[in-house]
Amino acid sequence: MRAYVTIYESRGKYLADTSGEHGGGAGGLFAGLTHMEAAEFAIRQMLRYRRCRGGAKLIAPPEVLAHVPEDLREVDPS
Repeated sequence: MRAYVTIYESRGKYLADTSGEHGGGAGGLFAGLTHMEAAEFAIRQMLRYRRCRGGAKLIAPPEVLAHVPEDLREVDPS
């Protein structure tokens, strides 16, 4: 099993949930007020998962995914 970063819109802002590979994670993290801020948040999280953890998959609305490079939508550890 791998980790997931899930971005979603709620009440005019973007929030994120992270679920760890072994059951850890966090919910309701503030990811930004705009889709661009949420994309920046997603990129930072995915780079972190690629660098220090066991890889991850990004799940996000299309307007956020449009600004995340394809190679960062699903990452394996480096």
